[in-house]
Amino acid sequence: MSPSDHVELRPEIALGWRRSQMSGLDPSMEVREPRLFDVDRHSRLLRAASPVLTTMVEELGDTRFSILLADHSARIVDRRLSSRVLHRHLDRVKAIPGAQYVEELSGTNSLATAFELRKPIAVAGDEHFLEALRVFCCYGAPIIHPITRRLEGVLDITGPVADQSSLLGPFLMRAVRDIELRLHEGSRLSEQRLFAEFQSESARNKNALVLFGENLALSNAAAIDLVSGEDNAVLQAIAAELGNGGPLTRVVSLASGREVNIHARLVADSRDGVIIEVVPRGRVVRPRTTTTTNTP
Repeated sequence: MSPSDHVELRPEIALGWRRSQMSGLDPSMEVREPRLFDVDRHSRLLRAASPVLTTMVEELGDTRFSILLADHSARIVDRRLSSRVLHRHLDRVKAIPGAQYVEELSGTNSLATAFELRKPIAVAGDEHFLEALRVFCCYGAPIIHPITRRLEGVLDITGPVADQSSLLGPFLMRAVRDIELRLHEGSRLSEQRLFAEFQSESARNKNALVLFGENLALSNAAAIDLVSGEDNAVLQAIAAELGNGGPLTRVVSLASGREVNIHARLVADSRDGVIIEVVPRGRVVRPRTTTTTNTP
């Protein structure tokens, strides 16, 4: 079956087929070989989702369904199998941890299309654009962070098309809500740790301090006087450089022209929090001026 066969498709599926064609896919193609990414097993998403996925596998124990979890970039970060039946089939269509599953590579399917549309969708059998995926029925839904409203990932249930069931949609959405709740709880605990760390550091350090976290930014009085809004972008870029590494020290010229030492470190027991100490060097950097000397 191809788009030229005039098969009646649901509007969201028809649009997915059109996007797939525009990406240069043909129904007879295999899933395009994806670039494989490293999976961060300690990511915020996996910490929130892992207990939920374990429960899902237990509840799907007598079925032939698998569970796929993708991150905010549609990269598969976990795959759980209630049965080994689909293991080889999922490998063949590149639905493996580390692979990015987007429509440009895999056509219309519930993981890639839920990511594209940012809403739940079921795709079964011949609704898949690629023939290689038509042996499956799948149900996918985005995971939205309750506080930031950002896309955190996509949860997908996939099984043989013969096992298609309307019950899997509600089952999937319950799991998505459980993951979103755990993300919310994790954010609240993280914020509490960051507030406590900032208060402790402010009590013993009177220099300008700035803290960046997942959902907040804090400054003490000294930082409010010294650091402008223009400087925050520079400080955030330095915070992003830390990653999982150790402390970082750098000399920076602020928007005011004042030269400062920057000392940045990760907050203990937090993967998102960074505290930056800003210490003036007693020097103001001014724009160079050119003088002209007239000679007689």
